[in-house]
Amino acid sequence: MRQKSEVTSIFKTFKKWVENQCDIKIKVIRSDNGTQYTFDKFKEFCIDVGIEHQFTTVYTPQQNGVSERKNITIMEMARCLLFEKKLPNKFWAKVVNTATYWTDCQPEQWRIWLHLKLGKDTSLRYNI
Repeated sequence: MRQKSEVTSIFKTFKKWVENQCDIKIKVIRSDNGTQYTFDKFKEFCIDVGIEHQFTTVYTPQQNGVSERKNITIMEMARCLLFEKKLPNKFWAKVVNTATYWTDCQPEQWRIWLHLKLGKDTSLRYNI
């Protein structure tokens, strides 16, 4: 995206793709009060297709709980990896990319990776 004014066309493409691939309908979108989401074109599009557009309060990232928790998890994983392997801070970007990859893995891929690295049974079953 080169300009903020491109958000509407990019979102339209994204909406079509998600609804086609996942067979779901986007009902609500939450964003900050950035100008790219307050353009009249974007507002009109949301109204036309029936999407409720919610805005978070300015300078309160806590309202976007899911992404904030994921960001915290990734940063903590990166710090732990750097500390555990005694790596210099110049590897920060690589370590953050690795932590992001690990958190995005499907549980089955994660289990297989752990099994290969640790050589142990890493069953995800829980005993209740």
